[in-house]
Amino acid sequence: MQQLTPRLAAALAAALATPVVGAAAFASLLWLVHLWDLPAWVVFAATAVVTLLGAAAAGRAAFNWSRGAARYRLRHLLVVTTLLAVLFGTIGRTLLRQSMAVHDLYQSGVYVEDLVSDDDDWLKQRLGFDPFEVTRLEVRGPGGVDAILRHADSLRHLESVAFYRRAGDSALARVAELNGLPNLTQAAVYSPAVTDEGIARLGEWNNLTHLFINGPRITDRGLEHIGRMHHLESLVVMSERNLPPLPITDAGLASIAELPRLSRLWILNTPVTADGLLQLSGLPRLKWLHAPANGLTTEEHRRLCLAMPNCLVSTDERRLCLPEQVARLVVVEGDPEGTPNGAVNDAGTIAAVLDLLEQWAADQQIAWEEYDPAAGEPPGLWLRFIGPESQIIQCGLCDGHFYRPWLSRKGAISDAEQEKLRTLLP
Repeated sequence: MQQLTPRLAAALAAALATPVVGAAAFASLLWLVHLWDLPAWVVFAATAVVTLLGAAAAGRAAFNWSRGAARYRLRHLLVVTTLLAVLFGTIGRTLLRQSMAVHDLYQSGVYVEDLVSDDDDWLKQRLGFDPFEVTRLEVRGPGGVDAILRHADSLRHLESVAFYRRAGDSALARVAELNGLPNLTQAAVYSPAVTDEGIARLGEWNNLTHLFINGPRITDRGLEHIGRMHHLESLVVMSERNLPPLPITDAGLASIAELPRLSRLWILNTPVTADGLLQLSGLPRLKWLHAPANGLTTEEHRRLCLAMPNCLVSTDERRLCLPEQVARLVVVEGDPEGTPNGAVNDAGTIAAVLDLLEQWAADQQIAWEEYDPAAGEPPGLWLRFIGPESQIIQCGLCDGHFYRPWLSRKGAISDAEQEKLRTLLP
């Protein structure tokens, strides 16, 4: 055994010294970082330890070799090199194919989103993207979808595609073939070159569940096409406030009033009226209707809330549901999905709680920051506002922060304000 150890060390050092296996080993390191989502300090520490051990093994092997203490046969070197090449090369091949795909996509006007990323993922911070898991792409040319389809096998993790300038109707000609990417369910259309005809193409994309439109000057005809997308769960149709309102009317809005799965709908900067929005009260799963910059009065907003008692109807991000919508307030301490600790049925108390929470939401001194509700809500004091049939919204007071999951935002609240809320609850 004492003679075998330096032989293996020398063989391992010789194998790692070859460029091919060394490159594959680097690819394997990237794969492990992707797989385990390691913190940066762990990556640096592991790299330093492996480097020192490799240098020590190579030095020891060279020393023993010079003294003739390690007389291993050529087949030992070949066996070790082959095993390492097979192990590391499999992972390296995946990295190579992914990198080649990203390069070809770039040449075709398709870019990996967030090349400068605030994500905690170490690979995204250092490389600009995770080479093993590309999830978001930007199409900025007419041949973008063609390029994505060419590399579909390397984009199995793709979740969303955004279409920007120069990506007109022709860029959407083959979107139906994107159904072959099962994880790709989100699309954002920012290109003003896309018309109602391009929106019609999106109707052939059966996996599409989340659609964001901000840029195309769609009309009622475009809404008719959207009304046939019965698989949609989330829809945003908007125009920036510094631009003219979108040319859609109450008649066009009626086209999307029967989408069976729609749970979130944003209609921004349009001339639709409260009567037009009332047509949406029959949507069976609608949980959030956001309609700012549409000129709704306070009374019209109230009328909409009462017509949709189980839905959050907002005209700005500060508003919560109306007290009249709430049948009861459920209080949960600890796990937000845990067993309720109590319930409030008194209308006056519910109104007072909502008023305090809206004061927090409107407070200009609070620095709001984004968080990811999908990662799990922290334990704390959670309030569930329940409508006649189902929950309208849920918000929480955790670690000194006011959490608003429907906006993915949280803000620090003073101890005095927190005490105000607790005194209102049983």
